Amino acid sequence: MIKALPQSRYKNVVDIFDEMKICAIAHYMLMPVSEAELTFIQFPERGLQFDVEAQLKAMSRQ
Repeated sequence: MIKALPQSRYKNVVDIFDEMKICAIAHYMLMPVSEAELTFIQFPERGLQFDVEAQLKAMSRQ
């Protein structure tokens, strides 16, 4: 799973895809970052509050 942050640039994502090719990674998926993950990145001391429903909702936004 590849999840680019909202502030990521197009070049960052292209670089990631290039690395997948270099490392011969055949299967990968670009997915949106969930709200829980964004909160965790901002406040790691709180821990990751993973919610299955929220993750499924984030996946359906593709």
